[in-house]
Order: sequence, then structure tokens, then C-alpha cells
Amino acid sequence: MVVSVMEGVLTASIPTPESSGLIHGLTLSLWDPLQTEQLSATSVGSFLLDNDPPILAPSSIAATISRYHLDAVDIGLNIIEPQAWTSPVELTCQVKSISGSWDSVVLTRNATTVFDGKTMFSFTFDFSQMGDPSTLSQQATLACWAVGMDDAGWTLSSAVGNSELDPWLEAPLNNIGPDLALENVVVNTDVAAGEKVRLSFNVVNGGEGVDTPFNATIEIVQGEQRTMVGRSIFYSMDENTAKSVKRSFEAPAGQWTLEITVDQEQLVWEIDETNNLWSTSVSASSGGLGAMAVFLSATAFLGLIGAVFLMRKRSAPAVDEDKLVAALAVTNDTAEERTAAETTPHPRRGPPGKVATSSTSAQPTRGPPRGPQKPTAATTTASTDQDDLTPQAMAAQYLQALGPATPIEPEETDATRHVSDYSQLPGGGEYEYTPEGTFYVGASCGRWRLNDDKSFTRLSDE
Repeated sequence: MVVSVMEGVLTASIPTPESSGLIHGLTLSLWDPLQTEQLSATSVGSFLLDNDPPILAPSSIAATISRYHLDAVDIGLNIIEPQAWTSPVELTCQVKSISGSWDSVVLTRNATTVFDGKTMFSFTFDFSQMGDPSTLSQQATLACWAVGMDDAGWTLSSAVGNSELDPWLEAPLNNIGPDLALENVVVNTDVAAGEKVRLSFNVVNGGEGVDTPFNATIEIVQGEQRTMVGRSIFYSMDENTAKSVKRSFEAPAGQWTLEITVDQEQLVWEIDETNNLWSTSVSASSGGLGAMAVFLSATAFLGLIGAVFLMRKRSAPAVDEDKLVAALAVTNDTAEERTAAETTPHPRRGPPGKVATSSTSAQPTRGPPRGPQKPTAATTTASTDQDDLTPQAMAAQYLQALGPATPIEPEETDATRHVSDYSQLPGGGEYEYTPEGTFYVGASCGRWRLNDDKSFTRLSDE
């Protein structure tokens, strides 16, 4: 003990014990130089002596950390300080890689509990916004170091290092993680504007399970405009599994691009981020089945018009002018003979009161008198018709014998009521899409129904 007196002020220096611990019941006494008389005595209150710096215990992380689960990394920190630690600890962690290191993240926490001479701290880091884990090298690690001071003013010490160059914790980052992808995309892009586009695809997870919700988005891109036409939400997905998605939408007019994206919001870190997008372009020139049907309908309509004219030409036979002139000549000659016969009197022969016969036979008949010759049915009919018909009626009879002037309508058969596909449909119709089915309707062609085998059947007008 060293004692000094200056200007009536007594100063005493008392060396502390070399060991750490609690000091209590201490009394300071002042004696004369001969130590025969006690000049004064003072009691000193209890106090704690800390002669050792706090020790940062090694990390308890035994397994490696996945680089695709850096959104919630739990790190426990224990400090060996038997005397007292009441101040917070600052822990700094950084993802390091040969290709480049991410920005460091610093967290400050107070102790959660004290157990068995260890002051315990708990930290949870989120590195999801620091970078893309798929671009890290195979040797990527997570490095951490801590800063703190105990109540006696001693700073942390560590047997394994505790700085940025020599970190307290250095854990490797493995490549175990999810891998979402699109497979088996089937879409009918051969459609016209306004028709239904149907598509199906599989969302596949080729890695470990995913607990973070994500979605698959279907969009139509036209220039700078993006229109979402479908979305499927997945709340989780087990490892090495696939889920099927089926959607439909109306095709827009013009040129457009169909895009399907998995995890568009980048909520899930994956092994490969390049297999999450699928797209295809649809050209404005590809009119699809509707445009083809319109083209075939127009062609069929023109063909139908040509067939009608051809049918009329074939069904109306050409009038033979020679026959017509001859028929009219016979009619005129018959009329003139009848008029001459009526106006010219026949000369009378034989005794008065008897009329000579008009027989032109050269030789007279012999034998008993014969009765009048019985006319046949054909002779009677022809004679009667010829006698009763006027010249105009006879001319009409000859014209009628030449054949009908109007075309004969063909009878309706099964071939005209059923066709094998749309290319055999008559022209002049349009397609109708109703919940009952697809119909081809027109004023001139009637109403046709599309069957399951792509054939058409004409429906009754009733």
C-alpha cells in the first residue's frame, strides 16, 4: 500500500487481488508509522473484481447452410463471462465468394439469457435482397464476426479469430435448393382473333421442397403493353414433383407474344433461374382455322354459283331450230288444207240424190257390201287430236315435245345432307359458336352442325 500526504490530503493506493471475484467486508484502517496507534478506520462496500476478458465461444452451427435459403439464417452466439455482461453485442455477417462478395449485414442484439456461465445471444439474418445466390461460386461461404464489451470494459476475444479477415464464423454454402421449371407446354396458336386459345403446361420442382408461396403467370405481350390472362398460385411444392395447369383465353387481334413465367416476383431462390420463362410469338398473318374456313367458304360459294349456271345449261336442252320450223310448217299446211277442203265443193256422181264416195281406190270392190271400217284407238285419238287442235296448240305441243325449258331440281340425297369435312360445305354461310355446338349457317346453304368426327350434317329447316 502506498500512502502520500499533499497539502493535508492523504492519498492511498491499494493493489487489487490478482484473481477475479466479488470483494465484500473490506475495511481500510490508517496507523501511525510505528503501527502502534490506529488513526482511522473506514469500511468499504462490496465490489466485483474482473481480471479476465470475455471469450467468444465457437459457433454451434454444425451443418452447412444452403445458399438458396438465405432469407432466414439463424445464428446463435455465446459469450463466456463469469462476472458480468449487460451490454449488447454487434454481429456482422457477409456472403463471400470468389466471383464477388455481397454487402455485409450488421445486427445488434441484447442477451436473451444467461446459463452455466454463458451469456447467450440470438440473431436472424436475411440476405435475400443482397444478391442472386445462383451466381455465387462453388466456394461461397458465410463469414461473421462480433464486437462487444463486458461490464469491466474487457473486449471480446476468440481463440479462432474475430475480425473481417479472420472471422469468428465461416460456414460454406451448399447448392441444395429448389429448382422450378416449365415443361410440356402445349398451346394451339393456330387461331384467329376472338377464338379460344387453350394451353396446358407443367410446373416442375427438380430440387428440394418449397414452402414459400409462388405463382405461374400467363401474359399476352403486344408492344409495350402486357395483359395478364391467367394465373395459378402454388402455396408449396415438394421436392421432385410436378403440377399441371390448364387455362384458356381469347386470342387478340394482330401480332402478339404469349409468355408463361414461374415465380415472376422472385420470391423463391432457385438453382437455375433461366428455366422459369417460356414464350412464343404468333404472327398476324396466321389466321388459323377461322381464316381458312372463310377462304374455303368464299371459294365454295364461287364454285356453287358456277355449278348452278352449269346445271341450268345442262338441264335446259338446246332447241333444234329445224324441228321447230318443220313443226310450224306442218301446222300451217294442215290449216291451209282444212280451209281448202271446207271451201272447195266435191263433184257429184251417180243418180240424183246420191253422194259419190271419196274413195280413191283404182279398182271397185266386189262381193257383199262391207260395213264401215272400224278405226283403231291410235287412229281415232290422233285423228281427234289433230282435228280439235288449233295451229297455236299444235305448235305448243311440238315445243313441249322438245323438252322442258326449266332445269330439273336434283333430288336431295344423303350425300347432300352429310359432308366429311368443312371443305365440302356449300358457300354462303358463316360459323356460329354456341354452348350447344358449332354450326355453319347461311340463307342459301341452310344450317349444318359440326360432328365429333369433324364432319357436318345438314339440319332440317323445320
